[in-house]
Amino acid sequence: MGEPFFESSEELVKYWRCLSGMDRKWSIAEESNARALNMPMLTDESYDALKKALPSTTQIMGTHCYDILANPIYQQMF
Repeated sequence: MGEPFFESSEELVKYWRCLSGMDRKWSIAEESNARALNMPMLTDESYDALKKALPSTTQIMGTHCYDILANPIYQQMF
């Protein structure tokens, strides 16, 4: 496959662990609702990882996804 595009000396944390508690709850609820409509967005493996992820000290700041309504500032403007 070739060399990686870039190298990093950082210890990168898994995405699900970098979510704040509120963002994790949002993502779980969003997937739960999608599954209730028989329209899952995540694989079962990813959904399980999301539900089991323990918080990290490294957090994603701002909006954790591309959902415009997940950002309260955009939500009010929208």
